[in-house]
Amino acid sequence: MSSIIKLCSSLSSRYNPRLIVSRFTVQPRLCSSVKPSSGPSSSSDHDLKASHKVDNFERKILVWTGKYKSVDEVPKMVSQDTMERARNRMRIKIANYMMAATVVGCLIMVYSGKKAAERGESVSKQNLDWHKSYQAKADKTEKDYASKFEHMAREGAEAAKAN
Repeated sequence: MSSIIKLCSSLSSRYNPRLIVSRFTVQPRLCSSVKPSSGPSSSSDHDLKASHKVDNFERKILVWTGKYKSVDEVPKMVSQDTMERARNRMRIKIANYMMAATVVGCLIMVYSGKKAAERGESVSKQNLDWHKSYQAKADKTEKDYASKFEHMAREGAEAAKAN
C-alpha cells in the first residue's frame, strides 16, 4: 500500500495526478480517496437547471411529446435538458411521419403508373405528342410570318412601280 502512495506522490509531482499510464493505455484514476458528491442537494442547483424560457410553440411541443398534459401546466422556465429531449422527440416523430408519407406517396405513384400503362399512356408517348404539337405551332407561326412578308413585299413592289 505504501508503494502505491509513493507512486501517486511521484506521479503528481511530474504528471497529471488523475492519470496513471499502464502499458500504452491511459486510465483515469484518482490517487487519493475522494468521494464523489451524491448529487444536487440544494434547491439553488435545481433553479440553475430551469434556465430555458418557454415560448408558445415550445409549450405545444412539450405537450405533444407527453411531458405535460396541457399547455397551462407547462411552467415558464424548464431545464435545457428537458427542452432538448422534447425537441429531439418531436424531430423523430416528424421524421417518422415524413417517411410514412413518402412510402404512401410512392405506393400511390406505382398504382397510378400501372393504371396509365393499362390505358396505353407512357412518358415517351407524351414526349412525342408534345413535340408534334410544338412543331405544328412552329409551322403555323412560320407560315403566318411568310404570308405577312410576301404581302409586304408585294405592297412594296407596287409602291415602287407607282413612283
